[in-house]
Amino acid sequence: MGKITSLKSLCSSGKSGSLFYYTADGKFMLKTISHDEFEHFKFIMKEYYYHLLKFPHTMIARFYGLHKIKFLKTTKTERIYFVIMANVFNTTNEIDIRYDLKGSTHGRVTRKDQSAQVNPKEALKDLDWLKDGRLISLKPEQRALIIQQLEHDTKFF
Repeated sequence: MGKITSLKSLCSSGKSGSLFYYTADGKFMLKTISHDEFEHFKFIMKEYYYHLLKFPHTMIARFYGLHKIKFLKTTKTERIYFVIMANVFNTTNEIDIRYDLKGSTHGRVTRKDQSAQVNPKEALKDLDWLKDGRLISLKPEQRALIIQQLEHDTKFF
């Protein structure tokens, strides 16, 4: 059992303003979410669970917990909603650049100046990926498996 003080925090660069806390070993993260996100997760949780069982190679993020904490602040009850999830960037490999790709280009840019130095802890977005001319090289059988999994994941949503 760790202590709450062993969590590392990182403020989000996203529009949601979510806060992220990482376990000391980097395997898991706690992410604050809105009430609407909490209700949506509650609504899809059972089907999400069955999707993970049926498709263990899903590319959908792995959530391990959905929580709500209620506390009294003066005379008003406040609530904090959060999820516990796998940290997809937990690796022993050095990461020199990372992208948070969502498959949309609307407002999906991090760098304002393409010549600026990239902070490896900052996630770039879809338009950055396109401007950087990034490609993923796959063998045909790998490509087919990924496309098939993406089709299953898309049907889930």
